[in-house]
Amino acid sequence: MDFIDSDTYYVIDRNAGELYGHASIFDYVRNNPNYRKTDAFNIYVPYETVGFAGAAEKRKKVNIAINGFSLINSPTLLNHETGHCLNLKHTFVNWHDNSCEHVTRDPANQHYNANKRGDSITDTAAMPDFQREHYWELRDQGATHEWAEAHYIPYKYVDPVTFEYIGYGTDCQNNSYDILPSDIKNIMAYSPAMPQYTKKFTTAQKIRMHEAILEDSYGEYGAATTTFAALYLPYKGTYPLYYPQPQPMQMPTFQPGFTYNFIECCCNYPQPAEYDDPNFSFDAGNVVKHVDKFETNYASITHPNHSAIMISEVNLALGETQAQKCYDNYDGTPILGGKVTKFNDGIFNTNVTITPKDSTEITDPYLIQSLDNGLYKLETNYINGVDEEIVIYKTGN
Repeated sequence: MDFIDSDTYYVIDRNAGELYGHASIFDYVRNNPNYRKTDAFNIYVPYETVGFAGAAEKRKKVNIAINGFSLINSPTLLNHETGHCLNLKHTFVNWHDNSCEHVTRDPANQHYNANKRGDSITDTAAMPDFQREHYWELRDQGATHEWAEAHYIPYKYVDPVTFEYIGYGTDCQNNSYDILPSDIKNIMAYSPAMPQYTKKFTTAQKIRMHEAILEDSYGEYGAATTTFAALYLPYKGTYPLYYPQPQPMQMPTFQPGFTYNFIECCCNYPQPAEYDDPNFSFDAGNVVKHVDKFETNYASITHPNHSAIMISEVNLALGETQAQKCYDNYDGTPILGGKVTKFNDGIFNTNVTITPKDSTEITDPYLIQSLDNGLYKLETNYINGVDEEIVIYKTGN
């Protein structure tokens, strides 16, 4: 992370200068290589942008500019601009001129051109720019540019609840659009703001991005390989050596975007088994914890004790049911001792009797049975600094 100390690029105006503002920031960093890394996606975050929210450099290159004032935390915008870097176009390219993409999806139809017009991707529908559709409707009716800009309604023909297309738009052959909510929610369309998880790439868009990476027209993608084993390693956090674990402690947290089933396993693995270690038993039907691949609470994607990891997508790729990394830790940290506090009045107050206990006495299985009736607090002190307390109200043996 670094800073560009520049009044010119603090606020970037789309219409400033000979080149659009978002283009000129890319020219600037090309001429100042200290601000551009060739082995990374470069994201530039001005304080504010005027006339655009985000922009990506020429397709298959890896520079992005995003409005930092309000949108840097928008994964939808970042995904959209990254899509441009990976050779995706807007779904509505040239929708308002005579070279538009036609509605038909029948390759036998003489007017079929979905493979070479619009975004040139056949599983995205022919569609307008939903943000500007009403503007062009006003212009077509004779309104001046200034009047249309002042009076048009963005997303007028998109239902804000169902995301159904409620307009009457047509392609340049006057064929009515055939648009589904999924088309409106496409990441490369301009559509109303919505939760990120509802916005998608289509299968063909994903293929196009993979092709862009393989083609690597500008030679900017470094070779990178990994294995399935890497998916079973946490990206942060550590496994406790003992239980109860010291607090606060960051439990091992796993990469989102996969379907995890943490299943009961056995036996003694104080730290997880090595990848491809088969020497543990597991019950695939006993799911201790399930994590959906669309889970957005990333802190919850942790590996529970006494369980092994099954990743559905890996199993699908391998064509088998595979459990890995059994973590079955029964070790307890050494106990220093503890104490028993009796509340003499049977209520929580300062009238107490405190009896220190050594490590043997505080772990005596008959300790509670030996106590007189009453209200107690039992405290166990571990060598790792953890103090464990329980409160009991004893009324009989």
